[in-house]
Amino acid sequence: MKRTCLILALILLAASGLASERKALVLFVQFQDLKFKYGYEEFSAMTDSLGMYFNDQFHGEPVFSFRRGPLVTIEESHAIYGANGTAGADVQMYKAVAQACSIAADSLSFADFLSYPSTDIRDLLIVVPGKSEQDSLDTEMFSPQFVTMKGNYYAGRYRIACYGLACELDAGGSFAGIGTIAHEYCHILGLSDLYDTDGEGSGGVSKGLWGSLGIMDGGNANGGGHCPPNFCAADYYALGAGKGEIIRNSGNYTLEPIDVQGRYFIFEGPRSGEAFLVESRIDRGWDSHIGGRGMVIYHYDRSDGNALWSTWDGRELTARERWDLNRVNCNPEHQCVELQAPDPSSPFFPHGDIESFASETDPAFRFWDGNTSHLAISGITQDGEGNVSFSLIRPIAALTVTPFQNSLIISWKCDQSISGIDSCKVVCSRGSERLSTGKGTLLGNGLWSCTIDKLSPATTYRVAVQIMKNGSPFFSAGISASTMTMRRGTFPFIYLKGAQRNSDGSFAPGARIPLQVFNADKAQEIKWYFNGEGIATGPDGYYTIPGSGTLRAEILLEDGSRDYIIKEIEVK
Repeated sequence: MKRTCLILALILLAASGLASERKALVLFVQFQDLKFKYGYEEFSAMTDSLGMYFNDQFHGEPVFSFRRGPLVTIEESHAIYGANGTAGADVQMYKAVAQACSIAADSLSFADFLSYPSTDIRDLLIVVPGKSEQDSLDTEMFSPQFVTMKGNYYAGRYRIACYGLACELDAGGSFAGIGTIAHEYCHILGLSDLYDTDGEGSGGVSKGLWGSLGIMDGGNANGGGHCPPNFCAADYYALGAGKGEIIRNSGNYTLEPIDVQGRYFIFEGPRSGEAFLVESRIDRGWDSHIGGRGMVIYHYDRSDGNALWSTWDGRELTARERWDLNRVNCNPEHQCVELQAPDPSSPFFPHGDIESFASETDPAFRFWDGNTSHLAISGITQDGEGNVSFSLIRPIAALTVTPFQNSLIISWKCDQSISGIDSCKVVCSRGSERLSTGKGTLLGNGLWSCTIDKLSPATTYRVAVQIMKNGSPFFSAGISASTMTMRRGTFPFIYLKGAQRNSDGSFAPGARIPLQVFNADKAQEIKWYFNGEGIATGPDGYYTIPGSGTLRAEILLEDGSRDYIIKEIEVK
């Protein structure tokens, strides 16, 4: 459906919602050479159905009513107003609308259709005879459209701000369902198109909401146009409507289908305007034709971040600009409302054995700037009534790094409710350069450890821990850490700082120490001995002192010579 004008960004639905009732006028406008096939019985059914649909979406806040206006005849040819121009389709239609409103003002009061706090007429829908231009292939017929009026046109003493227009007949010549006219009224409320409005431009055709899931995508055609889908979480979030709940803490959650009371969950991103939205859908009622049921997750972006190239505009746009210009999902590489589908065949969770959504799953719980959520959605299920349940977990907690001059000991804890963990991988990088990879060792009770060696002193690294689950990446968490400074020109020494010691310098039984020699920058290799026997650190990166004795570090230097450092250890 082409739009002849750009839509206004968010037409103050929140403000209009302060009123307990919102009234819309539906005018039926015909021409001297193009008359309606159907009459008031069908017109009345249309307005009644519109009221039912929007009241089901807003659950009485406010109450919507759609009044069937008079049938108005324009005493000129429809081709005058249906002709297309360089600026788009039906470029003169606004004049017919203004004329029709002037005529209708003789028999009704436009004051009844003002939406607080505006004194302009916004809630205006126009129905014209015949099939649409797209269905009839006649360029002099009309395209469904939302138009913001340019200039001052009045119905009585009230300025006409905008209108939505739809056609009487569907492609088969029957009286059209409410899907298209409801879509146009959603523009009046402030919603943007969620299908790809520039087609093949801007990098190709985006999937949007896969057609059927959103009335602002292609869902207006569901059920032959008679059964548009319920508002989705992205619709409510854009309008500041519904019952969105911001979720920040781990726990077990249940979410009823969105048709019950418009409830959905919000996971906020690092930038204002970006979030993941979670809802439950079930194929019943207005959602009978959405093609399935389950949890649906949307990545919503209305931030000031870059949202890539726009062919129409000849430049890159921010996500916020895409909403303002009605280019929301034009670039397939950065859709600003993007379904996070578990499988190319279905947007619904769970799908087969896919019941999680985390930072390393496909799709990933990952924001556009590369940041990931520290939480993961796991164990998604849906019961027969459409209630979705899941656990929100923090897969990696207590992630710490103990730095030394040439190494890092990384420790973390995995949530023990996660089943199917194969391994944990640690990646150490500097900038864009990936330097080292290590494998985590499970110590017990969910505790893991990994030591990364052969690093440079006084250098900041990015350490990422990744959980592998059932053979696939599941979740990752990162932390920055800096190695300690090398003090050149000083003698090497055994580093015991941080070890559990008594006030007299002795060690407590079971004390753990790192086997580290500091300032040994010329060392090729270091071997360790306790009471003359070779020793090494355990899986946690530390050596547990067995009792009192002599700790010896044997340092092989670059020139082939050896140094020895001896430390007497007393345990008591």
